Amino acid sequence: MDMIDFSLDTPEWIWLLLAVAALAALTAVLAGFVPLRRMRRNEPAEGDAPGPKASVIALAHNSCDIEAFIEAVKAQDYHDFELIIVHESTSAANEELSERLVWQHGCGDGGGCSAVRLCFYPPGALALSHKKLALTIGIKAAAGDVIVTTSTSCRIPSSSWLSSIMRHFTPGTDIVLGFSCPDFDFMPKVARPLRRFGFVMRSAQWLGAAASGEPYRGDGLNLAYRRGLFFDAKGFGSSIDLVHGEDDIFISSLADGGNTAVEFSDSSVLVPEVGDELPRLFADAREHYRFTSSWLPRKPYIIAGLASMSQWVMAAAAVAASVLALPNLLPAALSVFVLLAACLVQSFMYRCAAREVGDSRGWLAAPLMLLARPVDNALFDMRNRRHRYTNYTYRRQ
Repeated sequence: MDMIDFSLDTPEWIWLLLAVAALAALTAVLAGFVPLRRMRRNEPAEGDAPGPKASVIALAHNSCDIEAFIEAVKAQDYHDFELIIVHESTSAANEELSERLVWQHGCGDGGGCSAVRLCFYPPGALALSHKKLALTIGIKAAAGDVIVTTSTSCRIPSSSWLSSIMRHFTPGTDIVLGFSCPDFDFMPKVARPLRRFGFVMRSAQWLGAAASGEPYRGDGLNLAYRRGLFFDAKGFGSSIDLVHGEDDIFISSLADGGNTAVEFSDSSVLVPEVGDELPRLFADAREHYRFTSSWLPRKPYIIAGLASMSQWVMAAAAVAASVLALPNLLPAALSVFVLLAACLVQSFMYRCAAREVGDSRGWLAAPLMLLARPVDNALFDMRNRRHRYTNYTYRRQ
């Protein structure tokens, strides 16, 4: 049996494998984790800066406390806005809800909310997107120059949420991308780390692209754009045959580095409170974003795929160099150094970004989760492949 040594007398292809591992490690960091550095919260809004009138359009769900949401919106310190709640109900149910919430009313002495209004659309309509229908109804009813979309299921963290969004609407700015983050404590413990990791990476992907001047999607729970922009684009006409696309395909067709701003301050991040429904809603959102990604720019997705591929190449090349060089342990030692250095950098960068979205638990496992991510995506697509037809309105049953 050969003696174990640490000799430099190693075949050239072993050194080539080590070089591949080092290059793949660098690529994985640059492609997968450097975009996380763009997830930095900006300063909150100061005071009540003058701006255009805003129409907050909130899609209502029967399980939500609509009254509490109305009070939270009415407490906003922005100087001029209205609230429009769009609800799925019959005429009789709508009248009952209108009487309970009051069809239109002022919001107190000196308050900025000029009106609270309720719109509805009939349930059971097929061959169309209910969400796009609800938004279109709300936008047509709006009197404000700027539309702010959200949901009555969202918890508003501060009275300056609306001011934080609206402060960006200076001349030349037509779109403001806000952010919402779910409470992952409602996810199953087994799936929680990987779901949290995927959410942070996807969020960094689109927020980082927007910060770099290449916006391609937003978050429909916290999104604002000029009302005139909606009508100039003929509403959601570019994705009329799709159930979704109101916050990605629509935004991608209109946004650019010059007319889009990102709002990511402590006072502006909304929290959807859907309780035990979170796993189902999270899976639905993941499926529809993966489906609509076919209509979006490919660059962000290519970069994300390159990061995962590089992670696998790094691990494979390092292991191959270590095993094939035995009994020489020098390549193994260098491989361990490359892997540890890459993993420490990745974990630290992920931890910094995850803290920005409020939950950095499991940050040490980030390198392993990057390895698992393509496998998880492939399994997810296989499980949901038979349901993909439901993303088309004309095939919805």
